[in-house]
Amino acid sequence: MAAARPERLLIIEDDPGVSEVVTLLLSREGYFVEGAATVKEGLRRLAAGDFDAVVTDLKLPDATGLDLVRLVHEKDRGLPIIMMTSYSSLESAIAALRAGAVDYIIKPFDNDELLHSV
Repeated sequence: MAAARPERLLIIEDDPGVSEVVTLLLSREGYFVEGAATVKEGLRRLAAGDFDAVVTDLKLPDATGLDLVRLVHEKDRGLPIIMMTSYSSLESAIAALRAGAVDYIIKPFDNDELLHSV
């Protein structure tokens, strides 16, 4: 019997420190993690790979995480997207969930909170 492949996650985060922490945390839990620093790079990686979920920052250099959710869900409504942000507001949380994000995590986050969301 073949072993199940690890779930593949795409992390879209422009802060290298946060990206590294999230990647290490999820990799230690057995996930296969790839990273991108922009929406454009994230969309390119999504088109080239078979990902099970996306974790994205709300504010990115070339667009917002909300833009990413809308663009991704035009092609794949079933792909779960988790939004992270340091700039939390009720309005941005509602906008993220309405756009199709499955969760909204405020940075700095508790590691267990992120793991539970994923």
